[in-house]
Amino acid sequence: MRLIDEGFLKQILISQDICFKCWRVKYGGRGYAHILNYAVPLMRDKGMTQKQIDTIMIENPRRIFTFV
Repeated sequence: MRLIDEGFLKQILISQDICFKCWRVKYGGRGYAHILNYAVPLMRDKGMTQKQIDTIMIENPRRIFTFV
């Protein structure tokens, strides 16, 4: 929230890494859907608007990973 308050919303990207077998759901971890299942609800709980979440989850990656 501090980064958003300081004007960095359009520069925030989030990611995750599943590099150990134990991080997969099958082995007791949170799995590949961790961001959608845990991080996004936490963003809402912390007061982020849906527009801010969409910017971080959709717009920023679209802009950064579009190679022209």
